[in-house]
Amino acid sequence: VSAAQVPQNRAPFSLEEVLQATGGKLWRPDVSTHIVGVCTDTRALQPGNLFVALKGERFDAHQKLSEAA
Repeated sequence: VSAAQVPQNRAPFSLEEVLQATGGKLWRPDVSTHIVGVCTDTRALQPGNLFVALKGERFDAHQKLSEAA
């Protein structure tokens, strides 16, 4: 399945919900607090999406963090 075939996720989240669910910490205070949708593919990333970097046997999306930002 290519990124173009996956339906777009538009679920809204607050920054507080994301931090609580992930145990994350805010390292960039100017980040937008309006999150709409979750994306794991930088090719399909839309403004406002939360990018989740996945790691598999043949890929590591952590290498795409600067592109996603």
